Amino acid sequence: MHSPAKKLIDALRECATARGIAMSLHKERDRCADLFFSRSYASTLAAEGSGALAAPIVNSGLAKAIITRHGSVGEDFVDDARRLLKQHQAKYSSPERVSPAAVAGSGLNVMHRTFESIHTMAYLSAVITINYVVCRGNRLATDDLADAIRRDGLDAGYDLDFVFTDQGGSFDQPIVAIRSGADGAQVAKTNIDAIYDLAYKAFDRLRNAAPKGKAPDYRGVEGAFDTEGVAAWRHVSGNAYTFTLNGIATVIGVEISGNTTRGGYDYRLSHHIRIPGAISVYTPGRMWGDTPEYAMRQAVTALTHLYNVAVRSGDVPDASWLVAVRR
Repeated sequence: MHSPAKKLIDALRECATARGIAMSLHKERDRCADLFFSRSYASTLAAEGSGALAAPIVNSGLAKAIITRHGSVGEDFVDDARRLLKQHQAKYSSPERVSPAAVAGSGLNVMHRTFESIHTMAYLSAVITINYVVCRGNRLATDDLADAIRRDGLDAGYDLDFVFTDQGGSFDQPIVAIRSGADGAQVAKTNIDAIYDLAYKAFDRLRNAAPKGKAPDYRGVEGAFDTEGVAAWRHVSGNAYTFTLNGIATVIGVEISGNTTRGGYDYRLSHHIRIPGAISVYTPGRMWGDTPEYAMRQAVTALTHLYNVAVRSGDVPDASWLVAVRR
């Protein structure tokens, strides 16, 4: 399979070897992929395969860290990255190119937004139905499984939402169904198969780590703020809260409310996030959850997950990452 991302990463890896700053093959590829795509090597190829990989850009925070560690050799390596990026852009970049997978997976609205702005990031959307009885039987809280799948999905270029049920699935397979906006199309089947694999790996990982004989812990609405990246939070009134992220003073508002049409709970955020290297503001595809607790967790992690990705890549938190939502 032709992979422009793999070709770009491997070319930079050869430069690292030539500069004498080589590591193991796995670490080299991860470092090169992180510099260009702010993702691991495996996550980069998975996102490329699904048509959801953002255009490469040299991550300034990571570049500074490389130069700080390796000095002049690091500067030469970063220059290599910029040179290879220009060659890659000259060969593959096109302002009017829209991924067929992005269109098939997310529908005409994504296609419209892609042409509307070059800052649109195409996450392929899907809804996963999970059997909460199966999760409980495996000593797992359904919300925790959904969180793990959602995080892995975002890393691989999928914007995943969840529905919980007590029907379907089996003891070893809690995933009842996965639905995308392009059911029946080959591109949709490919993506659904990848999401199934991602979901089952998350389930096995959590099940194997769950304490034997211990019932799962369930968190309330306010437990959503007990997560990496959140600096402080406050209950304003009713189902309205505010919180801040580490290193950013901007106060973020979040509120959940019942959906009288389809049931469940909607959430609203005062801000969305755009991290360095991303070509768009990340906007969740469906701002909703089965329960108040899970809706709040969806809302908070819509910001904290990408925030944490950026911080781990060496970027310094900045208020410009948060983009106010227009009402």
